[in-house]
Amino acid sequence: MEAFSYEAVRLWYNALKDVLPKPERVYRRCIAVDETKSKLGGEQLIIWAARDVDTKEILAFRVSFTRSSLDAELFLKDVLQY
Repeated sequence: MEAFSYEAVRLWYNALKDVLPKPERVYRRCIAVDETKSKLGGEQLIIWAARDVDTKEILAFRVSFTRSSLDAELFLKDVLQY
């Protein structure tokens, strides 16, 4: 599995954050959140996804190597921001 340094990821994020439009904040009646385990190159990954129940729009997703309450909290904060 190829790894990238934290500095490279930070530089990519800063280069793209102004290019990509920020989503508008929208009222949503119900949001479904799910997580699943998958393996990639022998490493276990946790994939988190959030979807609007009414429009089926994917609101956010995150991939992590761990399944902790901190991972869940960070993901939910991202989802509820918009």
